[in-house]
Amino acid sequence: PRRMTAGNERSPLLIGEVGGVPADRTPLRYALRFAAAAAVFAVVATVGVVAVHPGSSLRRSSALGQDVDGAFPTGGGNGGLASIASETNTMEANSAAVASHIDAQGTRQELDTNVHARTTADDELEAATAETVKAKSILKQKDLELLRAQADVDMYRAAAFEGGPSDMDENAALTQTAALSADKRTYLITRNTYAASTLLVATNKALLQRAKAASATAMQAFTQRKAAADANRAEAEQMAMAMTRHNKETKAAAAVGEESTADGVSRSITMAQISENATRQELLGIDIQTAAAVLKQKWADCLLEQKTAQETLDAEEVRNAGLAATSNKMQKEFIDSSHVAAIDATAAADAKKKAAADLADASKQYAAALVAREAARKEVERLADVQEIRSQELAAQSAKTDSVKAKSDVMDAMEEEAGIATKVEETKDVNNRNAVVNAIAADLEEKEDAAAAAKAAADKATVTAQVNAITQAAMDQPVPRVVTDILQNTAVTEAPASTAAEVSLPDAPAAEPVDAPVEASA
Repeated sequence: PRRMTAGNERSPLLIGEVGGVPADRTPLRYALRFAAAAAVFAVVATVGVVAVHPGSSLRRSSALGQDVDGAFPTGGGNGGLASIASETNTMEANSAAVASHIDAQGTRQELDTNVHARTTADDELEAATAETVKAKSILKQKDLELLRAQADVDMYRAAAFEGGPSDMDENAALTQTAALSADKRTYLITRNTYAASTLLVATNKALLQRAKAASATAMQAFTQRKAAADANRAEAEQMAMAMTRHNKETKAAAAVGEESTADGVSRSITMAQISENATRQELLGIDIQTAAAVLKQKWADCLLEQKTAQETLDAEEVRNAGLAATSNKMQKEFIDSSHVAAIDATAAADAKKKAAADLADASKQYAAALVAREAARKEVERLADVQEIRSQELAAQSAKTDSVKAKSDVMDAMEEEAGIATKVEETKDVNNRNAVVNAIAADLEEKEDAAAAAKAAADKATVTAQVNAITQAAMDQPVPRVVTDILQNTAVTEAPASTAAEVSLPDAPAAEPVDAPVEASA
């Protein structure tokens, strides 16, 4: 069997029953397993020696308060095996306790790491929250700046266009005469129309250039595709004629009907391949012809667009020339009318220029405030996203930390249980060793008494044999004649004479107990 137990209690084995340890603890776990295995092998070897040599002596354990100067025979009884099995269980329990301690220690380190990570995540969330609050404060400030810039723009726009000082001066200058106002209006309309026509001429010229380029490109594409179609058509016609010729020739061959089936199949396959290639080339030619027709239609469309663009440009150039003459005439008339209100117009122009400059500056400030406000808003959104991510990270790390905390509690409980199991096995080990020592001591005393009795019996038998030998020797000696004569002349009495054989001998002294235990060498 793999293990022996001295009682009903079972200690957890080291291999396969110790709780999992972190990956960075694997080498230490392997070293612990090897050490425990070596200890178990040593104990099993000791058990083997005792089983093979029942007379082997084992040293008394000094931890039990026994004399350690001598040795006593084990007798090969079950008590020694139970003690050894108990010690094996104790070593296994110790190994399991060490492994549980390593697991618990690794889990504690993992818990410390996760607690630190949760603290870091909490700090990062607080920092992100603080940055978000700060960004929102900046956004409110940018909103106020944007409102002030909008108010300045409205104020300067009102001053420049909606009844402000510059507008009033300009109206005063323009109302000097009704002709001046009419001439100005006519000039402005004519000049704007002429400017729009000039811009339209430039646009039409660009459209015409693009239409010409598109027509040239379409023509080139059509020409290339048409050339390819013509070449492909010629090749397709040649392949078709070759197919027809080969069909006639191969059917007219003398071997047709007489050749082997393999040659017949090969001839048919060759004809099929030629037909397939010719048909494929014909279909390809059809596709190329279709593509060429499409490109030709596209070329025609481009030519039509080019013609339309040319006609539109010609008409607009004629119109633009008329507008140029009209604009020139209207401007001269407006100059003449403006001369009347030169002083008022100069003052109004200066006021308008100043108002326009103020409005331009206010508009720039408003645009800058709008950009800054948008940047602040995006920063608030970004920091809000960061805050949400930090919050999720904190929640995930908290959940992980709680999981590791529960795992650490389990590992601590397992470590405590392993310690209790070790104490139980140590107590069982002490009890088993005491029982073994008591059994061996009783066996030793019994053997010592038996040895003493055997020695006394042997000594007594030796003395008795010596006395019997002396008596027999005396009886074997010849009786002197004088004694014989005396005996013959002496009357016989009731009391028989004592003979040497009837000499009473004192009892042999009691044999000293022999305190010499017989030890069997291993």
